[in-house]
Amino acid sequence: MDKWQIRSAREQVAMYLRENLVAGRWQELMPGCDSIATELGVGKDTVDAAFALLESEGLLIPQGKRKRRKIASFPRKNARYGLRVGLILNARVDAQIRYIVELTMRLENDGHRIVQASKTMMELGMDLKKIGGMAKKMDVHAWIILAGSRDVLEWFASRTQPVFAIFGRRQELAIAGVGPEKISALKEAVKTVANLGHKRIVLLTRKRRRLPSLGDFEQAFLWALKENGIEPTDYHIPDWEESIDGFHVRLNALFGITPPTALFLDEAPLFVAAQHFLSQRGLSIPEDVSLFCNDHDACFSWCEPQISHIRWDSEHIIRQVLLWAQNIRRGVEDRKQVLTKSEFVRGGTIAQVKR
Repeated sequence: MDKWQIRSAREQVAMYLRENLVAGRWQELMPGCDSIATELGVGKDTVDAAFALLESEGLLIPQGKRKRRKIASFPRKNARYGLRVGLILNARVDAQIRYIVELTMRLENDGHRIVQASKTMMELGMDLKKIGGMAKKMDVHAWIILAGSRDVLEWFASRTQPVFAIFGRRQELAIAGVGPEKISALKEAVKTVANLGHKRIVLLTRKRRRLPSLGDFEQAFLWALKENGIEPTDYHIPDWEESIDGFHVRLNALFGITPPTALFLDEAPLFVAAQHFLSQRGLSIPEDVSLFCNDHDACFSWCEPQISHIRWDSEHIIRQVLLWAQNIRRGVEDRKQVLTKSEFVRGGTIAQVKR
């Protein structure tokens, strides 16, 4: 049995870098210290020490202060890595979404390397300057942006690296993207709820969907209200500060004077938060308030009765990203945007309005 060894942080980072160098991940020049530190979540001093160790082994060649190290010529294995793909999430919870985990795994199985940004767009306050500053420090060939706002996606579209937008306000931008076509399902949901006698129907949607102007989905929601005899106002799509506190401030205001009888929530986390808020106030679903989620989540399949929501197949999303990455690796420009099918699922969280 080999003797068990405890490696220092420097040795662990050096081992990781050494394996990637031999596999052919990087060519000619080594990424900078900041980039590696961000990718691995370690201090720059640790990375510097690991670089020094690789220099002593002859794998890296220093080129002077503030200059990237040269990668020495040595026999390599067949290159395992294709693209270095930067992944920027909207919120920290996105990293646990099943299809994001599966997408990351399948991209890496295809030979690509995923470099997840150290902070999410929410953690940076959706500040374009901060998001852009973080992106500039990341040494990647291409980008995947999850649920980006319009200004964020416009910034990435202006860069030289290829960009793929999963969801977000990507329409009419010269970047690749994918997302479910949810407007038909939304109209069916609004019609169903209106036919159950609901008039005070409120859509709580994220800031990027409301500003600088309403997105297509939100405009379709207002049109669906109008088609079902409900005159839309600001009440139906209220503004709120996009934070946990801001969400609860808005819910408290809504249920203070003229409470909605039906709530449409953007995503599963907002749905669960609203469900918890209502239970704390002694309100029952759907007897007192009908709840509907505009998105799909794998956990909904475990609920009985079923959650009312818009369902779509995440496999189509994953396949489209994999095809894009394959094209970019081959040097083929790919800016195709695709809409996948979705459907309205009428579950047990909507019911006749309480008289």
